[in-house]
Amino acid sequence: MRAIRSIPLLFGTLAALGLAASPASAQESDETETTAAEDLSETLRDPQVQATATATVAILGEVLLDMPVGPLVEAMDEAVDKIAREAGTEAPPRKDVDPDATLRDMLGPDGDRVSVELAERVPQAMDAAAGMTGAIESALPKLKEAAERMKRSLPARLPVLSRD
Repeated sequence: MRAIRSIPLLFGTLAALGLAASPASAQESDETETTAAEDLSETLRDPQVQATATATVAILGEVLLDMPVGPLVEAMDEAVDKIAREAGTEAPPRKDVDPDATLRDMLGPDGDRVSVELAERVPQAMDAAAGMTGAIESALPKLKEAAERMKRSLPARLPVLSRD
């Protein structure tokens, strides 16, 4: 299950965003200096924070599993058809999907275990992300520089896709 393996990447990205939003300089505490990375690492390893994140992932997973996918599949089919027409090619054959089917239905017998498996891996993923915070903090100046370069190279206003 690819989504489950990507949890450490998700928490690593969230860690990078958390560091980017916090001061880059070290912050003084009473007797020791702690960096934003150390604070974030400590938070990610906190059992209460992990329990809250685990419960949240389990609940969100259940909600997403029960979401009807028929409308999404229909919209994707329409988009593929439009792209194929514009490219002058034939669209791939459509797959028949029950309009009331949920993501859980589409996953088959394993569908009932997905949110449980995701939730079970949250503490491990948060520990992995906590271990990456130092590396992320050291890379932060280069990441900020790259973001600035991207911002300067993008047009002031990106074109909006038409809805016809």
